[in-house]
Amino acid sequence: MKEGSLIGQGTHDELLKSCAEYKEMVDANDRRDKWNIKKLEVGA
Repeated sequence: MKEGSLIGQGTHDELLKSCAEYKEMVDANDRRDKWNIKKLEVGA
């Protein structure tokens, strides 16, 4: 959906190929899943 309108319809694989907005959403989610926050040790 974009601004309240349906912009793509299909399976996950179909949408990855045919809908740039869907692909960007999936790519952003994949990048988020790779985040790793580590504890900063001060004075070490």
